Amino acid sequence: MRMNVKAVIAGMSLVLLMGTASGAAGAASSSAQKKSKGTVPVVQSVQTEPSIQQLIDKENTVKLQSGEIRLTYINHAKVNPDETLDFRYMPYRFANISEAAKKLLALTGKSLEEPGSLPEGFVFQEAVLDPVIPFFLGADYKKLKDQLKAEAVASGKKVIFKKYKWTGGQVMLTYTKGAERIRLHSGPTVDLPAGVTYASLPGDKAEDLIINGREAVYTLFGPHHNDLKAELTWASEDGSQTYKLTVNHSSSLAKEELEAIAATLITP
Repeated sequence: MRMNVKAVIAGMSLVLLMGTASGAAGAASSSAQKKSKGTVPVVQSVQTEPSIQQLIDKENTVKLQSGEIRLTYINHAKVNPDETLDFRYMPYRFANISEAAKKLLALTGKSLEEPGSLPEGFVFQEAVLDPVIPFFLGADYKKLKDQLKAEAVASGKKVIFKKYKWTGGQVMLTYTKGAERIRLHSGPTVDLPAGVTYASLPGDKAEDLIINGREAVYTLFGPHHNDLKAELTWASEDGSQTYKLTVNHSSSLAKEELEAIAATLITP
């Protein structure tokens, strides 16, 4: 009997101990759950710099107004290995030629030149005024590029955006007759660096002419000029202005008819 009583007592003690351990473990688990529920994990926010394309896209969301010029320089050897400048602008467009003439006079102090006569049936369609952008091989372009590069390096910026002042003015007058189109382009002559010339594309056929005592060049284009069929170019007497007449592939005008239009613009 004593042995049985001892066994019972020992068994009960073991049950009590196990219950105590279980209760302690449960309490610990409950406490851990309470702590877990009451703890909010801290998330570290990582600030990443916008990419070059993101910076450009953001800038380009601001729409340009007529006459505005935006200049962009990318300070990154891989993205912009040639260190080129990007000019974007919104030209002035006019459906009335007298309004275009007033604007050109206000911008440049110069009068708008238009043909004295045109082949029968052609009517004025549009006048476009474009700014004069520095030629990428010219001294003005290099000077501007060096200035922006120095600013980018000093500031540590990957992209530099600038408003560019409207200087000079190029004019394009468009005349149409059905699908036929004549365009007169005029603007300041581009000074090419020594040894640099404009290249002719395969299939182009150029012919030297004299119109009212002025040298001119008539070019019948090959297949590499999109919708352009032919072009007649000449310069002002002092060489400061360049003029160009172009016609599209739908045009039936011969070389002689372009010469006649140019003759109304060239003072003998």
